[in-house]
Amino acid sequence: MSSLYGQQDGTLDATFNNGGIVTTPMGTANAQCTAMAIQADGKILLTGSAHNGNNNDFGIIRYLEDGTLDTDFNMTGKLQIDFNGEEDFPNGIVVRPSDKKIIVGGYTFNGSGFDFAIVQYLEDGTPDPAFGNNGKVTSPLGTTTFCEALALQDDGKIVAAGYSFQSNNEFVVIRYLEDGTPDDTFSDDGFIITPVGNSSAVVRCMLMQPDDKILVAGQALNELTFRWEAAIARYLPNGTLDETFNDGGIVTTSAGNQDVTITAIARDTDGKIILGGFIGTSPSNNNFTLIRYMPDGQLDSVFGDNGIFITPFTTNNNLANALLIQPDHKIIAAGTATINGLEQFAIARYDVNGIPDPSFGNDGKMNTEIGNFASITGLTFDRQGNIVATGSSFNGTIFQFTASRYLNDLETGMNVLPPITKHIAVHPNPVVETFQLNFSLEKDETLTIQLFDLQGRPLVTYLDNVKTELGDHALKYALPATLPVGNYILSLSSSNGVSSIQISH
Repeated sequence: MSSLYGQQDGTLDATFNNGGIVTTPMGTANAQCTAMAIQADGKILLTGSAHNGNNNDFGIIRYLEDGTLDTDFNMTGKLQIDFNGEEDFPNGIVVRPSDKKIIVGGYTFNGSGFDFAIVQYLEDGTPDPAFGNNGKVTSPLGTTTFCEALALQDDGKIVAAGYSFQSNNEFVVIRYLEDGTPDDTFSDDGFIITPVGNSSAVVRCMLMQPDDKILVAGQALNELTFRWEAAIARYLPNGTLDETFNDGGIVTTSAGNQDVTITAIARDTDGKIILGGFIGTSPSNNNFTLIRYMPDGQLDSVFGDNGIFITPFTTNNNLANALLIQPDHKIIAAGTATINGLEQFAIARYDVNGIPDPSFGNDGKMNTEIGNFASITGLTFDRQGNIVATGSSFNGTIFQFTASRYLNDLETGMNVLPPITKHIAVHPNPVVETFQLNFSLEKDETLTIQLFDLQGRPLVTYLDNVKTELGDHALKYALPATLPVGNYILSLSSSNGVSSIQISH
């Protein structure tokens, strides 16, 4: 963390693989990493396409927290999964907290088109025999169907989203039970196909809200202007469109005579929705783009230019592919930018208003040259709050899976105001069920105590604006019975300051 190492947020963490970067070849040729996840024990999972000599497979790599390959996973740290001897492309990976099973979603070629393809593997990298056909499930819908995003509900059900060609490309969402069968309580048959606009629409990302509503985002082609526009649909837990979202469940946002490409979605603790991606008329003039909506789907008029904030990372080819929101509402966008003729890992951090954060990197930006070409496609916080970025890089011969870790004083980053406690401690830590919170106030405070996940989403409010006297305090609380195993942040806040501590469960 930056306070420990005395370095600014955004600096490569030298303790990660002895330099901050790890590259790993997969398969026999080019490998393209498309998504990542972090397990509760801190291990890092990457997925993407890996060639087997004839065609592409699902590829999975697992690293230990220090960036070395985890040989407990399939004995090598690597795994390739072939569906039927045809082309297979994964786009999402999640880990179910209750049973630690690893789930990957993408699509597979069926001989004439593509089908949704989901695999579920045990923690050690072996197929889950209780899921589909030896760990595999395929779902044909329409002429051809592409799965682009994957998520888990709190009850362990799997939600996959993408697009399917009907008369045009249309949004598709499928929900599966834990054994891989379609959930018939979701839109009666387990899936819903939604036309967006009057022309083609493609899904690129998805997010589960705390109330189990499903946000699916991508872009839709405006048939009048022939420009791509940002598009979001929100579904109720039963699979129907949420009519309270933009008065119909769907919202599209134009950038005038430019094309919008949406690649990532995040949700702030106040319910505001942020899309990340890029806007331009060609790769040479694309720029990092953030679009923010109110919880009801209306553009947030105080953010950027009527809800849209466009910022050039460099002079050309700036593509944001991943997005995070910190507990202090700072926004992190990452992807690739062309610098000195090389495509490089690019990360930018913004304040709550979309203004570059000068405390991060070089005036809010950080770029990392890895080989000749490199691009970030996945982004998350590790157990210490540092930033883990994953993607692909070209070493002059082949593309490889790539991960890097950057220092990020997340706890200090939460302290928009000065700390309000002399000390703060949790016993025991890790917490099984109950814990004692010890802290000391320097003066009387009207105190709020909340539990957040590492994405900054509030989970429990233990105190809500309660007047608390100065001095030492010892309060006993319990974690929710359904809280998944993982890492969380306990925050004490008032109008005068914020203090926080990370706890494990």
